Amino acid sequence: MTNEELSDWFLTKLNLCYQIISDKFPNRIFWIYDYQYIRKNKLCELNNKKITAPTKIKGHCLFEQDTKNKVLFCDYYEIWSFYSKNYITNNFLSIRSYLEHILDSNIDLHEYKVDIITGIDILKICSEIELKMYYE
Repeated sequence: MTNEELSDWFLTKLNLCYQIISDKFPNRIFWIYDYQYIRKNKLCELNNKKITAPTKIKGHCLFEQDTKNKVLFCDYYEIWSFYSKNYITNNFLSIRSYLEHILDSNIDLHEYKVDIITGIDILKICSEIELKMYYE
């Protein structure tokens, strides 16, 4: 894959997520990737309808944003492993540097560092705490 394709893949994943927050974790934003929500958004766009937030949180948490420490944690299995297989190297620092370079092009996340997390069990989090949609 070219660098442009690798960058587009990451930004597409990021942009297709919806964001949720919790009072229990005031400095965290969880980025949820949900196929049903993505499909619903595409249908709304095609029909010129307003996109509405999901009423129940489903899907997979691909990113966890630590707003206090300016770190974007990427899910190891869905994000990091993709780059370790498709990037020139599977070296941790090289991949981290590459992803931070991609984030530099994103206005809201340009100051963030990147790290990995091995599975964010959002369904467990949902059952234990109240989560709300995050709107900037």
